[in-house]
Amino acid sequence: MEFHYNVVPKAGNSGFSTRVGNPPDLTPEELIASVARETGLTADQVAAAGTALFRGVILAAADSRKVRNLFGLFTFLPRCGGSFTNVDFQPTADSLNVGINGNLTPDGLHLFTDGMTFVRDGVEGAKVPIIERVYDATTRGRDKCTPGGGFKIGGQAFWHFDDVPANVGVYLQPATGGSKVRVASYISWKDSEISGVWPAGLAGSQTLTVETTYANSGSVRNSTYTQALSA
Repeated sequence: MEFHYNVVPKAGNSGFSTRVGNPPDLTPEELIASVARETGLTADQVAAAGTALFRGVILAAADSRKVRNLFGLFTFLPRCGGSFTNVDFQPTADSLNVGINGNLTPDGLHLFTDGMTFVRDGVEGAKVPIIERVYDATTRGRDKCTPGGGFKIGGQAFWHFDDVPANVGVYLQPATGGSKVRVASYISWKDSEISGVWPAGLAGSQTLTVETTYANSGSVRNSTYTQALSA
């Protein structure tokens, strides 16, 4: 097992940190096929059991219930947070920042790290945002964008804005070329997640770019998602 990483400078010239490298994703289809080979089940059986299992974990978390020591490898914990000016606020999933944290058990951590070797892919000279996933709220699909519908972009190093400055943003551009369109409506912009509303009038495949700035740096940094979005 090879763990790929990049070295990145920390803010204020205070040393260095690391980020996970970017080898090709393991697709759900590849994972299902691997489990089918290991268990002797069919791909359809693995998919059905896996869907039921993760639905159970998600629905338990929605009921504030924890799932501990699953198969001796994982613990799943519901979480919430948020920031409010008074105690009598109106809660929503977005305002409470609800979600699920997955943690490895000691046996899971041993499986993860045992025999791991490390490969440094390179040194990155500047901090940049990292786009890991794009979720379309209308279709509930990955790597899709419904014109006028909601979205969530997950990743790292987006920084945090209560009010998104005009010089940064999420941009879409036709994959075949053309003018970039900036998302105008944002629900929240956090370091690991951006949510908002797609622009109306999108058509065809779109290339997504996130542009942001960081404290103590006036320059705009950007990152383009590796997958085209289908509108």
